[in-house]
Amino acid sequence: MNTPINVNDQLSNFTGTECYYKHPTVYFPYTEGIQYLAQTFCCYWLIRDIAFHVHQGRITDGFQVWKLKRCAPGETKFLLTCEDGNYNQLYQSEIPFSDFEGDQVTIWLIDWILILPSEY
Repeated sequence: MNTPINVNDQLSNFTGTECYYKHPTVYFPYTEGIQYLAQTFCCYWLIRDIAFHVHQGRITDGFQVWKLKRCAPGETKFLLTCEDGNYNQLYQSEIPFSDFEGDQVTIWLIDWILILPSEY
């Protein structure tokens, strides 16, 4: 049995940021750790999707926990959820296909900046 790959375990060396990046189409700031995640795992689409839901005004909490999780081992289907930090679900959507290499990743949105939990 394969152990699920939590991408955050591979990114725990990011413990802060010296600069911020902005997604080219949604102008949403994020840290060096998020930039590395997007570049290494080819998931700029994840930043875009999170920013889209935030900018649409669907979720207005100043602190959000975004989780991308593979639905079942070996599947290409994922679930994207947003929680308020107290495990209250604010949003959920199914992503029917992704080539994301990990099985799950967690991203925080604090004061409208995307960060890895280890960067807090």
